[in-house]
Amino acid sequence: MPSRLPDSPDDRRRRDEAMRRILVRVAIAVVPAVLVGALAVALGVPVVIVVVVCLVFAAAIIFEA
Repeated sequence: MPSRLPDSPDDRRRRDEAMRRILVRVAIAVVPAVLVGALAVALGVPVVIVVVVCLVFAAAIIFEA
């Protein structure tokens, strides 16, 4: 079984940068979706519809679809 070498500082830096970018994209997608979803539910839109639309909206932003 091959031994695994420890990550280099450059690998860790790149991985941390990628995680930061992903978390920023998720925050940009989730925060407005939750706010708009809460408003829609308060206005009487069924929760199931709001959840589905919010998930589609978040997925489109996160995955650039």
